[in-house]
Amino acid sequence: MSEFEARMEALRSRFRDRAVSESERLTAALIAGDRSELRRACHSLTGNAGMFGFPELSRQAALTESAIEDGECAERIEELTRAVVTALDAMQTR
Repeated sequence: MSEFEARMEALRSRFRDRAVSESERLTAALIAGDRSELRRACHSLTGNAGMFGFPELSRQAALTESAIEDGECAERIEELTRAVVTALDAMQTR
């Protein structure tokens, strides 16, 4: 394994370790109705998840971010956010 690959794997591992706190952050923002925080968290997850090899999480976060930006209804935002949380939770079982 090259030095670059080792560093990327370490970063990927740290990203996976943060999944629980990211899940909690999204859930708290959803409960509080804080769309701004939800958007920020999803924006960050979209890029990071894609970079570290979690395409489904990246896709779900991007969908949620877009829905928030488009002003979709609370029920749709909750549904999409729950899908992101589910993808984060699934990372813990990998």
